Amino acid sequence: MQPDRHVIADLNADGKADIVLIWLALGPTSGYYKMSVFLDQGKNYRTLTTDLGGDVQKVTVNGSTIVIDLLELGPKDPRCCPSVKAQRRFQWTGQKLVKLQ
Repeated sequence: MQPDRHVIADLNADGKADIVLIWLALGPTSGYYKMSVFLDQGKNYRTLTTDLGGDVQKVTVNGSTIVIDLLELGPKDPRCCPSVKAQRRFQWTGQKLVKLQ
């Protein structure tokens, strides 16, 4: 595991700082991006993790919505070099993290 970037924001509007962490899961020949969300529950954190795919370029949080800008592989791209811009959006609903269309 290799941390890549993070954002501190109040995702659930409870007045406590939550953490959105983008990290790279490293394998023997490549890696892939994951996102973990740490929701401050007072004495501990509730943790949610999801796969992202692609090469993460930027992460932003707007209220309860997390926006991930990334590059994905195009039809002629080698595995090392994704070139197609894409975006993943997630929202904290109060009970779970939902991927938006």
